[in-house]
Amino acid sequence: GRGINRRNTAVTLVSVQVERMVRGMDKAIGYYRTSSSTNVGDDKDSQHRQRRAVRSYAKANKVRLLGEFYDAGVSGELPLVERESWAGMLETMEEQGVSLIIVESADRLARSLVVQELTVMLLKERGVRLLTSTGQNLTDNDDPSTVAMRQMAGVFSEYEKQRLVLKMRAARERIRAEGRRCEGQLGY
Repeated sequence: GRGINRRNTAVTLVSVQVERMVRGMDKAIGYYRTSSSTNVGDDKDSQHRQRRAVRSYAKANKVRLLGEFYDAGVSGELPLVERESWAGMLETMEEQGVSLIIVESADRLARSLVVQELTVMLLKERGVRLLTSTGQNLTDNDDPSTVAMRQMAGVFSEYEKQRLVLKMRAARERIRAEGRRCEGQLGY
């Protein structure tokens, strides 16, 4: 008799402790984006890499991920309100009382300074924090240095995207000039 009661009591105490720990944890949503359709798929690394980074941050910082949203093949210049998963993500956050989004890095959110800053404003108005997997709070506007660094990173992200587009265009033109096929699916 007494051993069973102790065991049941111990299980109940552990359950209560776990529930208290879970209630005290921050709740978050993970957001992932891959711009190129050629980098989308189970055999590709982009989403897997982003998910590992976000989950690693969440685990290390005792954050409970309540959902993950992924925009596959979506340009970082596209405003978030036009992205397929964004509205669903905000709705889920509101329903579940989540006020934290974690992204791998700022460029997974946006590759346009305007899109980045409008998103930060929108999230701040909703009382939502946006963190990177390195812990950078992208919605922190209290420190001018933090704002300047976020905006400079946004400028360089936009620059890097434009540089990559030009580089890829030049490569396609070079391949076409050689008479080779360089894009699109093969017709069968």
